[in-house]
Amino acid sequence: MVPAGTFSWTARLVITKGITLQGQTTISGAGTANPIINDGTIVRDDTPRSGAYAYILAAQMATGTQSFRLTGITFTAGTTTVLCPGNGPIRLHADTENKNMRVDHCHFDHLYQTRCIWVNGGCLGVADHNVMERRTGIGSTEAFLLSSTNDRSWADYPRYGTDKFFFVEDNTIEFGAATDTDTGARFVFRHNHTINAVVTGHGTEGGTIRGGRVNEVYDNTFNWTQVSHVVEGGQRSGTCLWHDNIATGTPASVSGKICTFGDYRLSYIRPDPLWGLAIGTSVWDANDTEGNGTFVEGHPPFLFASGSATRGTTISGISATFTDSTRNWASNQWVGYSIKKVGADTAYGSYITANTANTITYYHPQAGLGFNIGDQYQIHRVLVMMDQNGGGRSDLIQGSAPINTTTGTASYAHTVKEPCYSWNNIYQPTGAVLGFSTVDAQPTPKLNIDYFNLGGGFPADTTPAVVSSRYTAALNGVAYTGTFAYPHPLVSGQPTPTPSPTATPSPTVTTNPATNIASFAAALNGSVNPRGSTTTVYFQWGTTTSYGHTTSTQTQTGNTSRPITANISGLSASHLYHFRIVATNGGGTSFGSDRTFTTLSATGPPVVTTNPATNITTSSARLNGTLNPHGLTTTVRFQWGTTTSYGHTTPMQTQTGNTYRNITANISGLSASHLYHFRIVATNSAGTRFGIDRTFKTP
Repeated sequence: MVPAGTFSWTARLVITKGITLQGQTTISGAGTANPIINDGTIVRDDTPRSGAYAYILAAQMATGTQSFRLTGITFTAGTTTVLCPGNGPIRLHADTENKNMRVDHCHFDHLYQTRCIWVNGGCLGVADHNVMERRTGIGSTEAFLLSSTNDRSWADYPRYGTDKFFFVEDNTIEFGAATDTDTGARFVFRHNHTINAVVTGHGTEGGTIRGGRVNEVYDNTFNWTQVSHVVEGGQRSGTCLWHDNIATGTPASVSGKICTFGDYRLSYIRPDPLWGLAIGTSVWDANDTEGNGTFVEGHPPFLFASGSATRGTTISGISATFTDSTRNWASNQWVGYSIKKVGADTAYGSYITANTANTITYYHPQAGLGFNIGDQYQIHRVLVMMDQNGGGRSDLIQGSAPINTTTGTASYAHTVKEPCYSWNNIYQPTGAVLGFSTVDAQPTPKLNIDYFNLGGGFPADTTPAVVSSRYTAALNGVAYTGTFAYPHPLVSGQPTPTPSPTATPSPTVTTNPATNIASFAAALNGSVNPRGSTTTVYFQWGTTTSYGHTTSTQTQTGNTSRPITANISGLSASHLYHFRIVATNGGGTSFGSDRTFTTLSATGPPVVTTNPATNITTSSARLNGTLNPHGLTTTVRFQWGTTTSYGHTTPMQTQTGNTYRNITANISGLSASHLYHFRIVATNSAGTRFGIDRTFKTP
């Protein structure tokens, strides 16, 4: 308990224990335009202005069972007017997933800080009933900086409607931005009242960190009192649901947007060299490799056109145009494709917005990408940008020099499409319905594919059928039927409910090596544990990790691991194939790791395996093996005897074809209580092959 009064805070406080830190500040009406604040406990920010982590307070929980609460404290400026260079006065961090961290009824009063609360790591708690007031004239500011973990968040389902988020609810926020995000942030922004503040975040464009992963924004009032603003938030990566929000006030314009999508790697403004530009050539994106809108993993990007500028760039607003007089293109045939300046180390590409018979016009918001006479260009096309808006769960990417852990290289992460939906977002003064749009006509996020504007007229706080039917358990991790309980359980004092994925765990799968690999066929193998739910299981296979083929589904039940096998045919000889096992139940879909095999040549030496003997008596036995004649007429027999010199052979059998088949031979005249050796032997025009030696003992 912190008493009433004013205190100068001169050193960072790091809390690692599960405690409640409670002051005497009271706030009523937070989440409305006119909250009533009684500043009882006032902490003056006199912390040192050095380092990137100049917090007043950092709560760092090591486990998900620790509870932390900060309540009833006013944070205000101290004697220093130096802007803090760090990530805000309050940091909430959890090493593992923690749903027990809360900041409530605190007043952030015009601090010399660029942020109020930084939430990162596994923290999935709540910030509620706070009032956050921005100090003007200090540059870009955000009320919340929301982060998560690159690996855990981007490799997981969105899990809309569950408690797998940090919740920002019932706050009054007057800041440049209500939120900023990165590193796989997962947040819900609801029942807040903002004043000239946007909900926005970063994408996968700078350094090794990736962008915001998933968010829900609903039942908020966005009030715009400055005529220099427009009504819209912003998002640069991942998926979102925005609904039942009200925009009001008198902004500079009402553009019809509640949120704009900006995929910053599509042009040369901000992408970090680590990920590169999304201009149809980056290994991190799904690019057109075949020239027909198809991405085949492992194939090089398709070059649609190339040449040299015969007239240099001219600039008009956000557009730039250069000429190649040797061309005779169809009008606007390259719209949505990418232009690359060959040989330039920086500022070397953007997306094309128009073309004539011999000119290319491309997005050019600032000086940097210009073509002089003789400069070479190339035209490629990106189909799906890594972590783009409307993109979601992906392969696990790790490391400071990142690799896709599924492929073992820097490569496309097989992003699952998780569309963004907008509905019931209204500009109150006119009743106009607001929706999503892209920044400056960016080509990759597409209306009615990557994002949907459903309009208005839905019953308040309901989920349209088109949303719930899309976000089933297979896509969402749990069937989405509506928003998570309000108020948040930490606010109402009830224990946080366990989402249904815990009650219905997803299946466990393992991809095992392929067997019976022939020239044109193979057997795919794996294992599945249904984990108590009816589970469908199958294999994906093909010449790349995009697969393209599936085997017939099999249904399994129970709570133990069991082998799964599927035979495939119609393959090409001497080809590399990829495959993995896939299983789905009410808890979600699980994917096995990718494995590969290479088919045999069309013809070649026989392939043999010696299998255990059966039907063993005191004087006889059955010898067993398998044979693939490998496309040539093949003779096969068994050698057997009391030593590895054998000395006996079974009668020759003749086999043809290119598939595996069982070979058996009965032998007699054996002695009781003797050890015998045997192996299979096969010969064709390409050679002779011997199976391994096996033994059996007569009774």
